[in-house]
Order: sequence, then C-alpha cells, then structure tokens
Amino acid sequence: MDYFPNEDLIEELSDSNESFSLNATFTEEIDYGVNYIAIPTVYFLLSAFGLISNALAFYITLRYTKLSKTINIYIFNLIIGDILVMFGLVFTASQQIKLSWPFGSFVCKMVMTIDFINPLVSIFFIMVMSISHCVSVYCPKKSSVCQRLTVAKLLSALTWLIAFLFVLLVIIFADVDTLTDQCTIIWPKPGTLWDATYTICVFAMGFCVPISVSGISFLLLLVKAKSVVSSADPTSCRGTSGAKLMIGLWIVFILCWLPLNLLSVIDVIVGLPGELVRAYDLVVILAYTKSCINPILYRFLSDDYKQGYKSVLGC
Repeated sequence: MDYFPNEDLIEELSDSNESFSLNATFTEEIDYGVNYIAIPTVYFLLSAFGLISNALAFYITLRYTKLSKTINIYIFNLIIGDILVMFGLVFTASQQIKLSWPFGSFVCKMVMTIDFINPLVSIFFIMVMSISHCVSVYCPKKSSVCQRLTVAKLLSALTWLIAFLFVLLVIIFADVDTLTDQCTIIWPKPGTLWDATYTICVFAMGFCVPISVSGISFLLLLVKAKSVVSSADPTSCRGTSGAKLMIGLWIVFILCWLPLNLLSVIDVIVGLPGELVRAYDLVVILAYTKSCINPILYRFLSDDYKQGYKSVLGC
C-alpha cells in the first residue's frame, strides 16, 4: 500500500542505437518481474507467516497468560494490530498483481486505515508500556494504579482512539482512483500541501514523540537498574522483568519503520531521487516485517509467553 504518491519516475528512453534499445527492454522486463511478481510474492509470504505467528501468539495470550498482567493486555493489543495489517497485506499484494483494485471503495478505506493505524498503535502501546514500567520502578507505592487491569484496559481503549483520530483523514480521503484504478489517498486540492502537512505531522507526533518518550523511559530504567546493582537491593528493582521485551519491541519498530518514515518526509519536502524511489518497495517490505518479528520477541523475551509456547509447540 502506498504511503506517499507513487509517481512514475522511470523515463521512457528513445535511442536509435539497437544495443541501447535492447538494454532498455531488458530493464523493463526486470522492473516488471520485480514489481508484479517478486514483491507480491514476498507480500504473500509475509502475510502467511505473520498471520500464523500472530494467531499463535493470540491463542497463547488467551489460553495461557489469561490477560492476568497489564503488560499482557498491551501485548494482546499489539497482536490484534499485527493480525489486522497482515490480513490487509493480502489485498495489497492482490492489487499489485492485478494492476488494479477490484475490491471496491469500502475495502479500500478499510485496508488503508489498517495500514496507517498499525504503526501508530504499535509505538503508542510501546510508549504506554514504557511509561507504566517506569512509574512502577520509580514510584512503587503509586504504581498499583498503573498495574490495575481495569486501568490497562481503559488505557488500551484510549490508545486505539488516539490512533484512530490520527488516521481520520485517511478514512475520509482513501478511495479508488478512477484514473489509475488504484486504492490510494485522494487528497483535496492542493494535494501536495495536504500530503506534506499530514506526512510531517504524523512523523512528528506519531513517530518522533512516542519514540523519544519511550527512549527516555528506558534510560531512566537503566539508571535505576545500575543504582540497584550498586546498592545490592534487588527488591527495589521490581517491575523490570518485562523491560527486555519492551526495549526489543522499541528497537525493532525503529529499525523497521524509520526508513519508510524518512523516505516519506523526504518525498513530500524535496521529492525522492531516482535511486531512493527504487528502494521504496524494500522499505515498505521492511515495515511490514515488523509484524512478523514481534511474535518472535514474545517467544524469547517474555517469561509468560515462553511457557505458553513450550506448552503449545513443545519447545
């Protein structure tokens, strides 16, 4: 799914030299194979792996963790977001193969909304987890409020609502372009201004701010951990058992989503150079990969999920 206008920057070359024409034809064949065969195939493979792995994590959450801890409630919401985006990826791959959008306006809005809301939900929940963890470590007497399951559920609902407000414009303007028959965002005029404003605002408020807040929280946890080691008082470090999982989720999110966000901002400000346009498909694939990596992190970095995976898979 396109996160910024997909302009055809490959110029049609004309030259009387026969060998040059053959090279141009060969390049077009490569582009066709990459765009309409290789990339959709990768999309389908990612979708299959992501749906299976997240469905397994979904089952383990309900069957073994039973949402008995606040962190598991937040993870459960992350899993739901990843399942939705992996399901939507099937439609995106189909569009790239068919060179058109055959699913209608409603499904277009639904898939675009899922595509845009997933990264926001992911980083917002990571931020909520990091803040809650930091409060539990630094203010253990007041942390009981943050650790209540009812509070976690209310915060989860609020997080989804805020993410929904961020993508409200996508819901309004996402539609099937009658000229290209593609599912995209049809901004009102001036389209470039709308696109630039929305992209920069989402990057600032939906990426930079939560990434920074989470990073500061992790640094504070690291400082506290060092003080606990020096004081030899392990009881003062309660609540830090899930820190590795949260930091892992945070790092993976940055690695997977930062390239696409940067390309989007560069595109709306100065326009993408040709070599970066060719890398666009790769960074989109990288962004989707995040939803496939998260279940692996649950398996190896969460004690609750380790036991659940062992019970289900025997390993």
